[in-house]
Amino acid sequence: GREVGDSMDIVKAIDDKTKEGGSLYTGVCSSYIEMFESVFPSNARPSSRAAYLFGFNGMPLSRGAFEDTLAKVDGMIGNTKGGFMVGEEIGAADICYAPFLERYRFQLPLLCPGLDPSDAALFPNLSSWYKSMDERVPSYACRVRGDKESWGKVLRQQGYGNVMGVDTYEEQREDDAWRGEEGGELR
Repeated sequence: GREVGDSMDIVKAIDDKTKEGGSLYTGVCSSYIEMFESVFPSNARPSSRAAYLFGFNGMPLSRGAFEDTLAKVDGMIGNTKGGFMVGEEIGAADICYAPFLERYRFQLPLLCPGLDPSDAALFPNLSSWYKSMDERVPSYACRVRGDKESWGKVLRQQGYGNVMGVDTYEEQREDDAWRGEEGGELR
């Protein structure tokens, strides 16, 4: 064998060796993978824990940067029909984007109130993609997909792109409620 380090190189090597079920690289899949770096914010750290959420200075990126990224992905998914990035079946582009969209799904609402990537009113195609991943890819739903609590804990860990002391929106609200700053009442 040969040594392969990049995750998409690994996916391609597996796809090349596996002939059953067809290729993961169909349609515009390869071009979507090539576009990856232009879709996610270029001024962000590609951290393994809080990917593309924080700048190189450790501070969260602007809400506008996140909205632009989500709009790009929503548009890409909208270019095809079927719920996945390039059609009816999961492909290499879904595998490429899934780890980052997974984190965005749960971590963005903690940083930017009201910005929910899975909200069908805001991002209908991306919402459909999340639904397809949850319902049509059992291995994603049972082994990959996280939850708000777990990704929130990861987000609060220092050293993964974020600086110490950056609170999530919910932590700020809890602090305000403790101090009695929301309507003068403790909750």
